[in-house]
Amino acid sequence: MAEARGRVAGPAAVALIDWTPDQAIRNIVKTWPATIRAQRAAGLGLLPESSFDDIVQDYIRENPYAVKLPLQP
Repeated sequence: MAEARGRVAGPAAVALIDWTPDQAIRNIVKTWPATIRAQRAAGLGLLPESSFDDIVQDYIRENPYAVKLPLQP
């Protein structure tokens, strides 16, 4: 995910990531399922993104006010 952020938004965007472990977040995430079967969603035409790059690009497009750094050309 961090690499996709760097490819799409540049190294300054990656430099904003705080890599300090957060036990509260870890406790939440460890309760999430390791795999998800989304057969019903797929049947409704809801398909996963093809890459993290697409997710970052979609976020930037849908939330331009949230982007505080100049984007890479």
